Amino acid sequence: VNKLKRWKLRPGGLTSHILNQDQPVIIPDIEELEEGVNPVLARAGVKSIIATPLTARGKIIGILYVDDFVKRDFDENAASVLGLLSGYAALSIEKMRLLEYTKKMAITDGLTGLQNQQEFFEQLDSEMARAHRYDRTLSVVELDIDFFKPFNDKFGHPAGNELLRLLARTLTDNSRQTDQVSRTGGEEFAILMPETGLRDAAMLAERLRVVIEGLFDDHSEVVRVKTTVSIGVATFPEHGSTAAELFQAADKALYQAKETGRNRVIVFPDQTADQLADESTLPS
Repeated sequence: VNKLKRWKLRPGGLTSHILNQDQPVIIPDIEELEEGVNPVLARAGVKSIIATPLTARGKIIGILYVDDFVKRDFDENAASVLGLLSGYAALSIEKMRLLEYTKKMAITDGLTGLQNQQEFFEQLDSEMARAHRYDRTLSVVELDIDFFKPFNDKFGHPAGNELLRLLARTLTDNSRQTDQVSRTGGEEFAILMPETGLRDAAMLAERLRVVIEGLFDDHSEVVRVKTTVSIGVATFPEHGSTAAELFQAADKALYQAKETGRNRVIVFPDQTADQLADESTLPS
């Protein structure tokens, strides 16, 4: 079985030739091809081919191949059947693509491309169940842009949207591969951190705060003024045994960060990341 998933098109090659045809292409013996046997087909032991482009809405989306390991002269009836099958195949592929796109859009924030609030809470429920089942830790980081409304009022909503997109990229680029970043509100974001304990979550949150605070140095055309975020952190099992309790704890910690001066990380209920960095302050 040939497991190669893709290959580059060669100008004048067999695949290019098939893609440029309106009708099925019949090749009884590929060894008689003027441009030589495609190495992929040769390694697979293919001797004969009938193939046709898959077209949907006027665009080519693939090729339907039928091949044999012996030389075979496919007749016009076979070509007709293949042409009919290609229409059904193209329609099915297009429907699957549309379904996947619809599903993705249902869980994606249109502005930033991050997971939306609905998907965040579904993932939180799932990760909480997993944490209970395997006795693992789970942390939630919730953050909010400081003074975002005055920024919008001064520079306009397009500038605000540009800032939100930059922040989304920054959060994604500076989070770990296992972290799940979501936009949960206008200027609010949340990060799920599976198998992450209290101290590690707080340190990761503090690193994000510092990176965001420094965005103005490299992206002044987008940030425009020094921008900061306030962050709340909560961890299972210390701060809640359900998804709702854990999120509420992170939300309360975020509110505490706002109330005590902004541009800081608060670990539920009222501990700063700097305090937590000292291991002597960890609960026994």
